[in-house]
Amino acid sequence: MHTWILDSGASFHVTPHRELFSDYTEGRHGVVHLGDNYACDIAGIDTLQLKFQHGSVFAL
Repeated sequence: MHTWILDSGASFHVTPHRELFSDYTEGRHGVVHLGDNYACDIAGIDTLQLKFQHGSVFAL
């Protein structure tokens, strides 16, 4: 089980766990700037569905 911290105000959600993606699209998808203005390349995109213990599902 992985622990997630969700921020509803976030522009991007990131994870190093590629195995969680069901339809991962690898490629050059731009950059995301962190709080210290450091630019990180976006290496892949997908929609990830988180299933909570009480049964609800949240898509990121």
